[in-house]
Amino acid sequence: RRSSDLRWEDGMGCVGTAIRTLVVHPLPLVDIAASYEICMDAPPLTLAGATPVGGTWTGTGISGNAFDPATLAAGNYLLTYTYTDTNGCTSLDTATMTIHSLPVADAGQDDEICLGQCFQLSASGGLQYAWSNGVNTSSQQVCPVVTTTYIVTVTDQHGCQDTDDITITVYPVPAVVNEQHVVCSGDCIDLVAPLGTSYIWSTGETTKTNEVCPISNSAYIVTVTNEFGCATVSTYQVSVKPLPEIFAGSDKTICAGQAAILLATGATTYEWSTGATTAQITVTPVTQTTYTVTGTALNGCTATDQVVVNVNPLPVVGFSPASPEACAGSCITLTASGGILYNWAHGPSSSQVSVCPTVTQTYTVS
Repeated sequence: RRSSDLRWEDGMGCVGTAIRTLVVHPLPLVDIAASYEICMDAPPLTLAGATPVGGTWTGTGISGNAFDPATLAAGNYLLTYTYTDTNGCTSLDTATMTIHSLPVADAGQDDEICLGQCFQLSASGGLQYAWSNGVNTSSQQVCPVVTTTYIVTVTDQHGCQDTDDITITVYPVPAVVNEQHVVCSGDCIDLVAPLGTSYIWSTGETTKTNEVCPISNSAYIVTVTNEFGCATVSTYQVSVKPLPEIFAGSDKTICAGQAAILLATGATTYEWSTGATTAQITVTPVTQTTYTVTGTALNGCTATDQVVVNVNPLPVVGFSPASPEACAGSCITLTASGGILYNWAHGPSSSQVSVCPTVTQTYTVS
């Protein structure tokens, strides 16, 4: 408080005095506790921390008691807090509002893989990372089975965030087969690869179907590639069963009118070219004939063999004299011809025989 004396004098020399008291109020103590930070994409920030409460905020970006960075560039902005107390005294304080630019998240370029493959995701642009699949490292390996989009949220040292995404397209692969086949020795089999657009067999063939004729147990591998460039490997195991060792017997020679017995061995069941289905058959060919037998083993494999039956013609026997006659009590020489060996029913084994019949007789030679 201060007291002031007032003195005045009028025109007639009269003087008057008065005393007045002047009261001086202190200014309010205004304080903003700290500076402020905000990210560019943040919602309006309600300003707090200034005392006494009830003052007014002013400055760029201020609306009421909130700061909105929506239309502002990154940088520093001056904020003013003004307070008027009950005595009408006014004071102010200032603070800096820093708008931080956002980090630039980079999840990488979209890519493609084949089903069953994996892909290494790698993000950049910040200090902390949060992927949509729950992983919180900058990089990770993913093995999607369908086309998948991965979103990463990047956070910088100011807590500002940005997001980016990467789509991994997953293409189907050709089917994979592992087949087992059994063939008989000497047989061939068609191996058919799964559907694709190109084929490479371990035998060098480049067609979907590959005919193979193995002589022993063999494995065949085919690499099949589809229209997306995805490839798979299929394997075919082919086991080779041995053939039965069929023997139809040695070739035979018979005389016309005789029969020959043929006996096959080496199999379980048999079928002859005559239609017979037994191991042993009897044949009576009239000319040279080849007989074929097909034998089947227990493993189902078959083999064939042949036997030739030669047929020799019978000799034509001649007699001399052609019409032999003799007187009772006399002898006569009979001579046979047309062969090499002779066998008389009533005599020696020679072409000639001397007979002395007492009655009419018949003599037979073979």
